[in-house]
Amino acid sequence: MHILETVSNQTISEYMQENIFGPLRMNNTGFNASEFMGHQATPHTRTYEDATNKELPIWNGQYMLRSTVSDMGHLLIALMNEGQFDGYQLLQQDTIAMMFENTNPNNVRMRIRSLLPTKKLLRVGYGLGIEVFNNEILGHGGSTVGFTAECYLNPNTRLGYVRLSNVNAILDYTSTEWRDVNRVTDEIRTPIITKIGMLPTIDWVILFMVIVTLGSVIMILRSWYSRKKVS
Repeated sequence: MHILETVSNQTISEYMQENIFGPLRMNNTGFNASEFMGHQATPHTRTYEDATNKELPIWNGQYMLRSTVSDMGHLLIALMNEGQFDGYQLLQQDTIAMMFENTNPNNVRMRIRSLLPTKKLLRVGYGLGIEVFNNEILGHGGSTVGFTAECYLNPNTRLGYVRLSNVNAILDYTSTEWRDVNRVTDEIRTPIITKIGMLPTIDWVILFMVIVTLGSVIMILRSWYSRKKVS
């Protein structure tokens, strides 16, 4: 961000508005809390002290971005449309291809993951600023005090998913509270992206394992029956 401000001789807010937010019609996206008074979700932190989500003050940290699901959807449309939104070329096609390319393709464990047609969302690598998942899904999540966010897209099926939440656990990724937030996030995400077609409705890995197990059981029973018949 500092480099952008130095080169463009603009503030990051001015640069983003001129080159990204404006052209993508992200009319409810910006950096300063004062611009969204009365329209901003109140941040909360998960705590088990009294089994509630505690309200937090609105934080106006430097370069903290605020947005909406609809605005983020416009960004996903541009990413899925080779960098273009409503006639505006946000990024070149070659740049989009570089962003989506897995920079760690030789990791054996990740390559096996990428081939699994499972209903679970599994990270298999990283592109340029975007995580690469199985089932041809790309995306990224975000987290700050009082808020979490995530977005996923599949350029081949042209499907996308955005979730913004005003509950977090103060960035303690080892806490029981954070694990609970993460669990709820998965319980929201998985059925939705399955329903819209981003994840398979049948877990083929489990089905394959069941078929193999049944086949083994049948072979054992046939072998046992044959020995019993001979005796």
